[in-house]
Amino acid sequence: MAQFDMNPAFERVRKRLGNIVFYTSEGDVFARRRPGKRSASTPAQEEIQAAFKKLAGDWKFLEGIIQESWNLAAKNRKRLQGYAAFLGANVTSQRGGVPLELSKSMGVTALAGFNASTGTTAGEIVCSFTTNAPDTTKPVTIFYQKKVNGSADGPIVRTEVPPGHNSSVTITGLAAGAEYQLYAVVTDRAFDEAERVSASVSAAAVAGL
Repeated sequence: MAQFDMNPAFERVRKRLGNIVFYTSEGDVFARRRPGKRSASTPAQEEIQAAFKKLAGDWKFLEGIIQESWNLAAKNRKRLQGYAAFLGANVTSQRGGVPLELSKSMGVTALAGFNASTGTTAGEIVCSFTTNAPDTTKPVTIFYQKKVNGSADGPIVRTEVPPGHNSSVTITGLAAGAEYQLYAVVTDRAFDEAERVSASVSAAAVAGL
């Protein structure tokens, strides 16, 4: 990849010259070779592509303060955006079927402990957590996502812990016997109004039969 000072008049007229493509990033002009025709993807490449596609869908759902935490984390790294940072941090985890890093810390202390266990009733998972002493009144939000064939699949679902549930909450309506990845974050106020969020913590459990 090469960097150029391009004449503005030329830039307005041409974005491609032969097999060289010109593009701008943060005010700088770069050139790269135009990719040739792709050969058939290998199984490993298809797996990576599927992981990126899944994470892109997760990113769109998370939005709000979760996206803001990644945008802030990427702010001081030139040409890195929050979306790219989220994908880069999680593609290996998505491929390996392990929980993601859902959010970056924005100055709120994460939960001191977070565990998930199979509920006593079909479709239930019990989440237990420990808040740090100064943060016992701050809202806790839990996200969960079903695993299929060893990897996270389907949408991430968000549920806010009701006030007064300071150490545990039961999630109901899950697929009985299915495995889930669960995440928890602490925010400075109700999730949709939050301006700061903690780093996420995670756990995994099987819903009751």
